[in-house]
Amino acid sequence: MFSIISTSSSYFFFFSLVGVLIPYLSIYLSDLGYSSENIGAILSIIGIARILSPVFWDKITKNISSPKKIATGTCMASLLSLIPMIFIKKEYYFYFIFFIFNFFWAAILPQIEILALRMTKNYEIDYSRIRRWGSVGYLVATVLASTIISHYGSITYVYLLIIIDGLLIISILLIKDISIINNREENPNRDLFKSQWYFNKKLWLFLTITLLVQASHGPYYAFFVLFVNKLGWSTSWAGIMLSIGVLSEIFVFTIMHQLLSKFQLKYLLWFSILLTIIRWVIFAQFAEYAVALWLGILLHGISFAAIHALSMQWISKEIPDSNQSIVQALYSGLGFGGGGALGAGIAGFLWNEGINSTKTFYFAALCVLIAFIASLFIFNLKSIHKK
Repeated sequence: MFSIISTSSSYFFFFSLVGVLIPYLSIYLSDLGYSSENIGAILSIIGIARILSPVFWDKITKNISSPKKIATGTCMASLLSLIPMIFIKKEYYFYFIFFIFNFFWAAILPQIEILALRMTKNYEIDYSRIRRWGSVGYLVATVLASTIISHYGSITYVYLLIIIDGLLIISILLIKDISIINNREENPNRDLFKSQWYFNKKLWLFLTITLLVQASHGPYYAFFVLFVNKLGWSTSWAGIMLSIGVLSEIFVFTIMHQLLSKFQLKYLLWFSILLTIIRWVIFAQFAEYAVALWLGILLHGISFAAIHALSMQWISKEIPDSNQSIVQALYSGLGFGGGGALGAGIAGFLWNEGINSTKTFYFAALCVLIAFIASLFIFNLKSIHKK
């Protein structure tokens, strides 16, 4: 039971950091005088780091059988790399330090996911029951950060990140270590790039769908606070809106097990992707109407939580245990990282200080439409071989 609590707390603090890092970065950088193009470029660094970092660390740590050790080491390094951000304001230096931080930080979540998936098997507990605490952490951090930043200014941004990262280290240290088989001689198929998996269409189609869905979230993560400010809502209200979106996440994570027991995974995925298209169209065309705006916010539970939980279910069913480390790295790196970099970069280019917000959210809807078309084919492809 203590292992479940400590793993849940790791999700809590990891996504607490996300709840400060991404929504309020645009406010922090805007106060430093950065343009929307620079803000988009810096946010794309998060995605680039998430592409490179998980696969890099999976290769470097191939002989370390403990996900806990990898998570602890990279988390400590990310904390140390945050400290220079207190003093560095010039954009080119900030780019470098911010990349270093994200390069270490992006390696943490795949290891927590591996520990959580193995824990669900050992204790026969539903994954969503553990993962939803990440949404709770995001909710708490978003509300507290909006209050603190509103009262004390964006200067508190980096200090909040440092405090939360320190708490994350403590929570990871408390997890009971669950080693994974990590020896290439015992697991010859583990290296994706030297196996038949490299050519598996189903795996790469899944990663493409993930990339497109995450790219669609780029405008939301990068500019939502500035977007609603432009509509006349305060930063405090923006924090409340983000929190309501996370509450919808928690609700979806809570009921996902029951939904999967009643409906096939493919139908749930298709329905979730279609609702995500509707969400971005609402933001593009109807956001000035309060009811429509709040509906779009509530749909975050579908566009993020439902699709992520269904993706984890897909990985658990399709991918052998001995290969889940590299697939989690690809899911986090190419899917979330590549999608995040693509979405943030294009959003920054299109946004133009909010003048092109409609065009930007229609770009998001187009990404998800392509993902929906791709999802129609993935369930008809031959299953990935499981040993």
